[in-house]
Amino acid sequence: MINFNELPQDKPVGTLIDKGCYIATVVEATMRTPKSGGADYLALTYTLKTLDGVEKGKFWDNFFDIDKPIPRYKLQRLLTALGLSSLTAFELSDLTKIVNNKTMLVDIITDEKSDPPKNVIDVFSGEIYYPMSEKAAK
Repeated sequence: MINFNELPQDKPVGTLIDKGCYIATVVEATMRTPKSGGADYLALTYTLKTLDGVEKGKFWDNFFDIDKPIPRYKLQRLLTALGLSSLTAFELSDLTKIVNNKTMLVDIITDEKSDPPKNVIDVFSGEIYYPMSEKAAK
């Protein structure tokens, strides 16, 4: 029997999280093909926790092999945060084999212009991704 008084009063999934730095653990890394065509891209799924360990759910992030400054910098920061900066030449698909279960810190903001608003990676206010060794500084 279902007791109405025991049902959650707050929306458990799809709620926005506050702007800030979170612990992100890669739980899935796959290559995907855009629906509109074009080159495959790397899709990462993270579990997010606050710096004091409170679970905040899953988060999705994409990486593209395009010659534009922000996507290239974002990829460089990912590799640095995960301790993979020694990779000198690689394909995005190579990362699917080596990033699973790796943990880093990530800056998150809310994109208020999106309809509905959604959380996104903050590529402008900080360094985007950080090694776990920088947790004490956050």
